[in-house]
This record gives sequence, C-alpha cells and structure tokens, in this order.
Amino acid sequence: MSIIEQKSDGIISRAVREKASDIHIVPANSSSLIQLRIGHQLVTLEKIKISDAQKLISHYKFRSKMDIGERRRPQNGSLNMVVKDEQINLRISTLPTTPHESLSIRILPQNEILTIDQLSLFKKHCVQLRTLMKKAYGLLLISGPTSSGKTTTIYSLLFNEFSRNRRIITIEDPIEKKTDSFIQVEINEKAGLTYAEALKAALRHDPDIIMIGEIRDAQTARIAIRAAMTGHLVISTIHANHSEGCISRLREFGCAQLDIKETLIGLVSQRLVNLACPYCGIKCSGYCGLYSTNRRLAVYEILEGNSLQDILANKLKKAKYEKLPQLVNKAIALGYVKETEYERWLR
Repeated sequence: MSIIEQKSDGIISRAVREKASDIHIVPANSSSLIQLRIGHQLVTLEKIKISDAQKLISHYKFRSKMDIGERRRPQNGSLNMVVKDEQINLRISTLPTTPHESLSIRILPQNEILTIDQLSLFKKHCVQLRTLMKKAYGLLLISGPTSSGKTTTIYSLLFNEFSRNRRIITIEDPIEKKTDSFIQVEINEKAGLTYAEALKAALRHDPDIIMIGEIRDAQTARIAIRAAMTGHLVISTIHANHSEGCISRLREFGCAQLDIKETLIGLVSQRLVNLACPYCGIKCSGYCGLYSTNRRLAVYEILEGNSLQDILANKLKKAKYEKLPQLVNKAIALGYVKETEYERWLR
C-alpha cells in the first residue's frame, strides 16, 4: 500500500472513530488543511503540503470513479468502505477553487439503525411521530437545515413501520442507507428518471408508504399529494425554516389549498442540538469527545391534528403547539443543552 493510500485510509478511519460527519480538504496559497466536522464544530486535523493535498484529492477521485484530469468543474462520486467492521458509504464532491481544487466527503454509516427514541431529546415527540406513521394515508413533511438529521429521522420511522409488515418504497437522490427492508429507487436525471417519473411508477407497485427524498419542484409536489389522496402514506423532506413554512412552500409549488388541507397529516421541523456534557463543563476533553455517545439529539416542532387544521384555516391564534424556540428554551432550562444552542439556531 502506497503512502497516499495509507494516508487516505487513515484520515477516513480517524473521522469515523471521532464520529465526524464530513471531511474537508481545504486549499490555501501555501498549504492545505484537513478538517473534520464533528457535531457542529469544524476541527482542523492537520496542515499538509499543497502537493500532498492534490495527491490525496486525486486518489479519492480515482477511487470514487471521477475524472482525475478534470479540475475545472465540480464532480461527484461515491465510495464504499469497511472501517473496523462497519460499512461506510462516502459521498465525495470536488469544487474548483482559486488556486487549487477543494474536496469534501460526507460520511454515511450503513450499519447503524437508530430508533426514534434514540434520536429525540423529548420522548413525547417519539409518541407523536410514531402515531403519525400509523396513518393509512396522508402527507407528512419534515423540514430543517442541511445536516439536521431529517433523513435519519425518516429512516428510523420507516424501519419501525417495516417491522409492522408495511410495504415501503423509497425514492432518493442519492440513496443514503442501502437496505433490503425497502424497495429503493435512486434518481438518475440523465437517464430521465426524475422524482416525478419515479413517483408515478412507484404508485403502480402497491406501496403502503412512499418516501420521497425531497419535494423540490411543482410536479413532484402535485404527484405526492395525489399519492396521498389515493390511499398512500407519503413522507418527504422540504426546504422550510419551520413547520408553518412547509405550507407556504406547497403553495409556491402551485398546490391547491383544498388539496393541502385534505392530505396534510403532519408538519415537522427539526434541529440537532449539542448536549451539555455533565462531566466536562464548557468544553469536553479529547477522551470524552472520542468515547461519548449521543452528543447530539433532535428537537422536533410537530404541527398536527387540530392545530394543523387551525393553521390551514388561518386561525393562527387558535393553533396551540410547541414551537422550536420554546422547545430549545425548555431544553436549556432542564440543563440538557447550553444557551449557545438557542443563539446558534434561533436568533
């Protein structure tokens, strides 16, 4: 094994060991940085020569079947690895920058399946989410910033429903967690397999639940609503800052108010918050950071039932549900998280 191969595998092993979600190789004029995203913190692992960084990037590009010679446009690829008996999927992306190429790697563990009880900070949200998933039909939307755990939440809920013998089809771009438990479809727009086309085809395969990776255009939104109207439970993500914002997004996509009212069963907005360490105080030691588990949990703003219907009917004052600022403040008051979490997410 060459020095570059050893170096590349060592970086990935270190990132997995420290529970990093991303690896970045960042170019500068005189050197390059290797950084890890651990929790919400960007940690510099080391500084290396530009020539070594370019060799590393070329090696990752080669292993993920990218064009090594192409440095003028962004490229995307993927790579599967086994790190200490754990199956890992790596999503690798390059970006042409001045003066050199930059590379980012998203780490997606494949073996780990967390229950919703292991994900949620407040246990009452687990009950609410599982109750929504028991519905025979309807549209459930989950929103939140990038890397806030939306897909992890959805997979957790889907695995719970699979244990109840429900037929599940997922439509994703790309598939984040490969499993034999569901029928999984990966979008390939070059081949004409868009979200809309895949969703239309999935309806003919007798699904109980359809998961759409993201509602990103008007056609997908309309077909998702149609699927919910015809007796399917549809769960998807959508870009919105809070639960009520999901309704505005559907309207922007041209969905009729009556259709929205008839199909929506729940709106969820989530944030991943860093837990306060009960032992280390302000900042964890390296040992604690390396071996502790569940350093982040999700807070869910859930809009459902009568409160959802009140919002849809523009009875805003009548709608009563706990919003994200209230939930994060409650977590701070109970000592679960630090005040900085409120400032980071909600100010």
